[in-house]
Formats: sequence, structure tokens, C-alpha cells
Amino acid sequence: MEKTIRTPGHAIQLDGLRFFAVFAVIICHWMQYSFMSYIPFGSAGVNLFFVLSGYLITSILLRIKDADEIQKSKPWKSLRQFYIRRILRIFPIYFLTVGIFWLMNFDRCRELFLWLVSYSMNIYIFLPGNNYGHFGHFWSLAVEEQFYIFFPFLILFLKRKYILPAILLLIFSGLITRICLYFAGFSGNIFYSLTPCAMDAFGAGALLSYLALYHREKLLRILENRILWLCVFFVFAITTYLGRKSGAPEARTVFERFFCSMICFWIVGRASHIPFTGFFQKIIEHKVVLFTGRISYGIYLYHVFVPEIFRQVFQYFHLAFPYQEHSVLVNTPFYLAATFLLAILSWVFVEKYMMRLKTRFGY
Repeated sequence: MEKTIRTPGHAIQLDGLRFFAVFAVIICHWMQYSFMSYIPFGSAGVNLFFVLSGYLITSILLRIKDADEIQKSKPWKSLRQFYIRRILRIFPIYFLTVGIFWLMNFDRCRELFLWLVSYSMNIYIFLPGNNYGHFGHFWSLAVEEQFYIFFPFLILFLKRKYILPAILLLIFSGLITRICLYFAGFSGNIFYSLTPCAMDAFGAGALLSYLALYHREKLLRILENRILWLCVFFVFAITTYLGRKSGAPEARTVFERFFCSMICFWIVGRASHIPFTGFFQKIIEHKVVLFTGRISYGIYLYHVFVPEIFRQVFQYFHLAFPYQEHSVLVNTPFYLAATFLLAILSWVFVEKYMMRLKTRFGY
């Protein structure tokens, strides 16, 4: 008897959340005004991506595990299919981008080539004396890939009674790792880019998935507890404000990511199980917002390169680069248009084809 896996029903508002996540990152990278230093646009956007990944991947893996147990089959085939599907979704435009930039000798691509193709930029960026050029944002893609290396084994091979404790351990391991690094005297990007430091974000998504599948009523009560989430948001806001005002990024990051992950737990939980209503629903379910969410991977991948490409093109044709004469607000619409064009092209000609190819590798 051939087993079938039904992946989680597509919650339309999750695509809307991807829209907000990617634009938070873009704001952080393109609009670096002083007053924005108190608002964690970039870190919150990346955290939301991590929680979404943890939620969706865990939902798939738990359903695979259920089906394997019903069919009394070993998880190795399912594990192989999972990795094939992940590779088809993530690798094509990533390696296409790296390959094109290597051929063009763009920025520092050739110097960083081994770090890029091995998905280890998150390690490189905290090494002393590094210069990652326009490839710094690849750290988060590296973190996700490193998470995918071990997490499927954890879910598929661990006995069911140990899965919830393992997820909770994952959450607190992120916080504990950052605390240990802080008291050990480390500084810089290591607090944010090292994979163990991001485990509370992925773990929050995994916990949401576990509760949704096996303790749905309990999850709904948690998500509807307004006082609880107002307290979490208040603590997050105070922690973020005091940390950024003190100018101590290491101390700030220790707790900021943890509370941000808890807020993202609520946001993703609401979007997938108690959909937002009213005016916000009209925004998050708008067709432009949803489409942007669907192509957000390409937008994230390309957006940092676009301003530099503009600069080099203007320089090549001996034209005055607009950024030197106008504010970033004048340039942003052009950057956005170019980024969207690249993301749409990669979606139409690469990603959609690969997603159709994924259907040949069912669980």
C-alpha cells in the first residue's frame, strides 16, 4: 500500500507575513536613518522568517512521521524525499546567483566562493578582519541550511514522547548559548549569526507546529490570551529600547531574539489558525502582498546587490549616480522596481519550474 502525505493546508496569510518580513529586512538595509536604530526591522524580519521555517518544516516532518508509523516503514525514504524537495526549492536560484557573480567577478564573490557554496557565511562574518562585501545577508540562508542538516533527523528518528522536550530544549538552547557567549566575553555578529544562537526562533516555530497538530485546543487558548501577549510584547519593547539605547548590542541580542521569537510564535499562530480580520486582513490578503510573499525568497536574495549594480552601471556609462545627489528615498523606488523584476524573472523561469518538479518526489 502506497502511503500518502498531506502537507499542512496552505494558510493564505502566511504569504502575507513573508511580505512584511522581507520588507522589514529591506528597510533595515536601504534606509539606515538614526531614528530607526531603536526599531529592530532587520532582526525582526529575519526572526519571522526563521519562525515560519520552523513551523512549516516541522509540520511537514511530523506528518511524515505519522504516516511512517502508520505504514510501519523506515523514515529513510521520507528523509531522502524531504531533502530532494528542499534542494529543489532553495538551491537553484542561490547557486545560479553565486555562479553568475563568480563569472562576473562581482564584488568579493570569488574570494568568498567556498564560504558561499558551503553555506557557511554565518561563520565567516564573525571572523576577525572579515570583509563580506555585499554578501553579508547570506548568513541567514546559511543558518537555515545548517538547521535543515540536523533537524529532520531529530523529528523523524526521535521517539514521539521525546519530541516535545527536544523542541523545548531547542528553544532554550538558543537563549542559553547567547548568555554563555556573552559572559565568555564574545562580541560582534557571533550573537546573531551562529546557528545555535538562532535555535529559539526555529524552536518557536516547531513548538507552534507540534501544538497545532496534537494540542490544538490548548494552542488556541494560548493564542487568544491577550494579557499574556501584551506582557510579552511589553518586555520585548523595553528590552529592545534599553539595549539599543545603551549601545551594547551583545547584551541586547541575548534577550531580544528570544522575546521576538515568542511574538513571532503568536503572529504565525494567528495567521495560520486564527486568521487576522478587519482592516489588517484586507492588507495581508491583498493580491500584491500575497504575490510579494510568494517571491520573497528571490527578493531577499537579490535586494542587497541592486544598489551596487545601479552604482556600477552608472559608473560604467560615466553617469552621475543618483544616490550622490538625492536622498535614499528618491532611489528606493528604482531599487524596488529592479529587485521585483529580478525576483519575478527568477520566479517565472526558475522557481515555478522547480516547484512543479518537486511534485515528482512525494513522500
